Amino acid sequence: MWKSHRQIFQAASNEYFTIEISSKPVTIKFFPNCSISHELLGSSIPGKDIVIGFDIIQQLWAKKVIPKHNCLQYKSNFLPYIQSTTYFSMSSLHSLTELLIRNCCAESHTDFLTKCTNPLWKNPEFFVSLPFKLNEDVNPAKSSHTGMSPEHLQLATTELVQLQAEGIIEPTNSQWACQAFYVNKRAEQVQGKMRLVIDYKPLNHFLADDKFPLPNRKALVANLSTAKIFSKFDLKTGFW
Repeated sequence: MWKSHRQIFQAASNEYFTIEISSKPVTIKFFPNCSISHELLGSSIPGKDIVIGFDIIQQLWAKKVIPKHNCLQYKSNFLPYIQSTTYFSMSSLHSLTELLIRNCCAESHTDFLTKCTNPLWKNPEFFVSLPFKLNEDVNPAKSSHTGMSPEHLQLATTELVQLQAEGIIEPTNSQWACQAFYVNKRAEQVQGKMRLVIDYKPLNHFLADDKFPLPNRKALVANLSTAKIFSKFDLKTGFW
């Protein structure tokens, strides 16, 4: 689109500036059904999208564009010389932000439960059944526990009591049992807290595959306009 073109201009302040490039003819649409094709000169002058010279203005006059004191008129259309800036009141935005933070945002599960009396994990509509494979002799898997150090055992007891008090977990008499242990990798060291892990790998042998791709960034943005529920996940580690 651009080509080399050197031209020197003198401004009204008697300062000189040089043009180094020019464009092929570009169509500028001033009004509906009123366009002009003209070459443009490239410039690094700040604060300007395009500067219209008298050569283009003369072409506008030939098209019956009438200059007014504050705008250009073409038939029933008007184009102001300076676009007026639209200002919005920030007070209503601040009140809306405070309302969303107060009623919808939480920094912990305990704080969340004070704002949401019916969390998803207590809604029977969101309960799922494990998709066991058909024609498979499914026997409950039980893993022998390797044991925990007294420090880890005390930490696990405290964490389980807290999760049960928040309604996230509940006692069970299931015949299935899997190994549980603590990990302290780099992410946990940064957070300053070890993570309790339950190894559910033995269940994979009995379950039908239900793999599905995670939504990418474009899909998330595309669905953002119709979203009604927003949640915060630890995307760095991929664990709750």
